[in-house]
Amino acid sequence: MPAPILSTLSPILAQSDAASSGSDWMGSPMALVRLVRESKVDFLNRADELTAALDELGLLWALIFGILGAICVINGYRWHKTIVLVLAILSGAAIGVMASEHVDVAPEIAGALVAVLFSVLAWPVMKFTIALFAGMAGAFIGANAWTALGQPSDQHHIGSIIGLIALAMLAFIAYRLVVIVFTAVGGASLLVLGVLSALLHVEAWRGPLEQSLTDHSRMLTMIAGVVAVVGIVVQQGGGIKGLVECADKADPSKKPQGKPATG
Repeated sequence: MPAPILSTLSPILAQSDAASSGSDWMGSPMALVRLVRESKVDFLNRADELTAALDELGLLWALIFGILGAICVINGYRWHKTIVLVLAILSGAAIGVMASEHVDVAPEIAGALVAVLFSVLAWPVMKFTIALFAGMAGAFIGANAWTALGQPSDQHHIGSIIGLIALAMLAFIAYRLVVIVFTAVGGASLLVLGVLSALLHVEAWRGPLEQSLTDHSRMLTMIAGVVAVVGIVVQQGGGIKGLVECADKADPSKKPQGKPATG
């Protein structure tokens, strides 16, 4: 690597290493769950509270969020049953940990038990499980869209209710479309949260990022929306391979030649 570039990057890399070594790799994502429990479903529009919650998200979880989000965005429909099962496990673990606060059970044990229970229940009723997660995704879309459009944030539950009903009902009518929408939107949100959490661990970037999010409170919603739309287009087109095939079909120079006439 050229010396000028190396000298420019070395302070950033050093700060990144220091932040990584001092951070909790196993930091819990429960702070994000608490935002939902506190009726702040539109958290993409709440920069200060979101960055505070991401402070508790370890780098390992940021990596999991990023990988799972990318998979959902690109191949959500193709692998939707596996994705729904993983989401059921994660949801069960989160609910188990929250329930452990009210019962005399260790959080790890409660989370593991409820995760297993949810995974076993989700598989035989997959269509209804998908409708449930579609409704949750609809509530998330509605809440964030409500606040992003300038409506009072303390009334974002109205948008949540509209989105929940719309996507949950559509799941029984337009199954493929709803699966594509909820995997793309959910994946885009996870991807954005994972990448943002990882970037916030670099001290050199933390201050400018927080300032930018504070100055432009709708930025995360717009980024997640654009990524979700890209995911919907990719999935609807049959993935990257499908889009390439569609492009080839539209290119006259790549159309197959007719068979030569035989005498």
